[in-house]
Amino acid sequence: MQIKPYIFRPHTLIFFHNSSTRKQAFYLELNNQLIQLRVYNKSKAGHFYLSRLLQHSLKLQNANADFFDIAFRLITPDQFRLSVNQHEVHSHIEDIPPESKTDHSMGSFSNEHEIYIGGHLTLTLGNPFPIVSAAENSLIGCVGDVNINGHLCDPRQSSFVGDATGGFGVVDCARNVCTQHACEGSSFCKPVSSTEYACQCPIGTRPPWCKQDRIPVIPEFLGNSYLSVRGFRATSWTETLLEMTFLPKKTTGLIIYSGFSFDKRGDFICVALVNGKIIVSLDLGHGPSFKKSAQNLTLNSWHTLRVKRRGRSFDIYLSGQHTSSGPEIFTQGSFVQLTIMDELYVGGIPNPDRISAYLPEYQELVSYKSVRGFSGCVQSLIINGLRVDLVEDFIEFVNIVNCEMHECAKRFPPCGFNGKCIALSHTWKCICKAGLGGPKCEKNLLRAFNSRIAFDAYSFLALEQPKSILPKLTPTLKISANISKSKHMGSSDWVATGSANRLVLRKLSVEFLKY
Repeated sequence: MQIKPYIFRPHTLIFFHNSSTRKQAFYLELNNQLIQLRVYNKSKAGHFYLSRLLQHSLKLQNANADFFDIAFRLITPDQFRLSVNQHEVHSHIEDIPPESKTDHSMGSFSNEHEIYIGGHLTLTLGNPFPIVSAAENSLIGCVGDVNINGHLCDPRQSSFVGDATGGFGVVDCARNVCTQHACEGSSFCKPVSSTEYACQCPIGTRPPWCKQDRIPVIPEFLGNSYLSVRGFRATSWTETLLEMTFLPKKTTGLIIYSGFSFDKRGDFICVALVNGKIIVSLDLGHGPSFKKSAQNLTLNSWHTLRVKRRGRSFDIYLSGQHTSSGPEIFTQGSFVQLTIMDELYVGGIPNPDRISAYLPEYQELVSYKSVRGFSGCVQSLIINGLRVDLVEDFIEFVNIVNCEMHECAKRFPPCGFNGKCIALSHTWKCICKAGLGGPKCEKNLLRAFNSRIAFDAYSFLALEQPKSILPKLTPTLKISANISKSKHMGSSDWVATGSANRLVLRKLSVEFLKY
C-alpha cells in the first residue's frame, strides 16, 4: 500500500484485519515516524495475545511530501516480512513466548472479517481501540493503491462496483490538483493522482501538452483517448448491427462501450480487446453474455468487425468469418430490446463509474481510477446501417491524434489535391473531382467526354441551378436520362421521377449494356 501522512502522530492505525479462519489479527501502525507490524494469535480461551512485533528501522521523513510504499507478507506462520520503500526487514524485534504472553480481549471483533484502512469505527466515535496499547489515532493523510494478495482494492461501495463495505469522512486526495495547474487553450485538466495531472487535449492538438496539430483524418487512440457520438442514445432496438474497421497496436483496451450504470444494472453493449482476443458483450437487462474470438488479432494490421444481434441472439464476425465455431450465444433473461440512454464511446471512457460491474474481464479493463483504453486506429464505424463520421459527428474528442498507419491519413495522401482519399481497410480509393480520373486522379477526362459519362459506386455529379433551368415558381420538375449499365451491375436498379413536391422511386429493369 501507499501512504502519505500529513502529520506524524503516535499509534496511528494504518491497517487492521481480524481473520476468524486463521485465528489471527494483523495490525499495522505508524508510531510517529516508524512503521510497526503486530500479529495477534487467538488463545484457546478465545482471547488474542501479541505473538509477533516487527518494527522497521527506516524513519519516514518529510510529512505531506511523497508517498511511502509499505508492504508486509506472511510467508509461513512463523515468518513475516515488512518493507518500507522496498527496504525489507526479516527478523523479529520482539517474539513473546506463549507462556508469558498477556491476553488482550478482542471479543467485539470475534465475528469481524472486514479490513480497516486508515482508521476504525471506535476511533471515529471517540472510543478506545479494543486492543490494549494499540491504535490511538486515525490517519491524517492520503492512501494510494492498496493491493491485497494481488487484488487492487476498489474504495467504491461494494453494493455498486467497489470493495468498500463502510467508511466515514473519506474524500478524494486529488480533488485540489487541478486548481494548482492550468492547461493551455481549450484543453482541460484531469487529476491522475493526488500530485499529478494530465491535460485532456481537444481535436487538432497533440498530447501531452496539447500543442497545435493537424485535424485527424483517421483517428488514432493512445490508451488515454476517447471520443463519443450519439450512437444508440435514446433508442430501444430489438436488432443491432455494428460494423467497424480498426487497427490495434496493443493487446488490451476498451474499443466500444455504450450504456449507463452507476451499479450492476443497466443495458450495455461493449467491444473490447483483452490479451489479443476480441470480446463482444451484451446485457439486455438480465445480465451479460459475451463471445470471444478464438484467435488472437494481429497487431498493426487492419481488421473488420461485424456484430449482428436479433433479439436475444447475437454473433460476431472478423474479416467476414465467424470468430468461433461454438454454439449460438443468447443474452440472459427474456428481454429482447437493447435500451440505451447514453452516448456511444469509442476508444475509452472518461469515467469508470459509467461502466457496468458485470462487464466480462472487468479487472483487465477497469479500475476505480481509470479505464484501460484502446491503443490503435479506428477507420470506420457503422451503426445500424448508418456510417458515423468520427471526425465530424463527435460530441467529445479527447487525446486523439492522426493515424499515420494508412495512406489516406498521411500528410501527402495518394490523391493529392485532385480528389478525396477513401480508406477501404488496408487499401484506398480516390474520389476525383469532376473532369479528373485515374487511380490517383492524375488523368484529365474532360477531353475524353463524349455524349455519355460513367459512374461507379462512389461517383456523383452536381449541377448548378440557374433560373433558366429551374425557375423558382415552376410547378413541375421533369427529368429524362438515358441510362445504361456496366457488366458489373445487377439486372435491376432504382430511378427517381416526379415533380417539385413529389418524388417516386420505382424499380428499373434493363438489359446489360456496355459502352
